Amino acid sequence: MDYAQKLDRMDKHLEEHPHDYQTVIARLKTQSDMIDHEMRKSRCKRLKRLAEIRRKRKERKNGEEFIE
Repeated sequence: MDYAQKLDRMDKHLEEHPHDYQTVIARLKTQSDMIDHEMRKSRCKRLKRLAEIRRKRKERKNGEEFIE
């Protein structure tokens, strides 16, 4: 899901209909979901990097030479 496009569409809608409180609430929820998604993606990236480092260290410890 492209959160940025969805938020842009909601912003444009709110410019035309500033008293649409359901859209305001939906926008806050979408923004929260976007932040959560980015945090989760960042966490997965860090865990993936950590697993790679652990794998390399284990290979070196077992006497295998690891060449990058």
